[in-house]
Amino acid sequence: MKQLKIYSASWCQPCQQLKKTISANDLGIPVTTVDVDAWKEEAKVDQVRSVPTLILLENGVEVKRATGAKTLDQLKEFIKT
Repeated sequence: MKQLKIYSASWCQPCQQLKKTISANDLGIPVTTVDVDAWKEEAKVDQVRSVPTLILLENGVEVKRATGAKTLDQLKEFIKT
């Protein structure tokens, strides 16, 4: 099962734009958003160095990673394997 994990921050403008894009559209997979300020240890474990960071998981294992805001088309392309 695929899942999209997004690391973001409330002060990050690209993160806020990405949240709007995701909330307005159905990507067809579960999306989890993690605030790097509230969940510093989790961000450290996943080696997040910038926000937004998108991690595509398949059966709980990372298969793809990207950084920066994405358009809806870019998000759809990213979640294809």
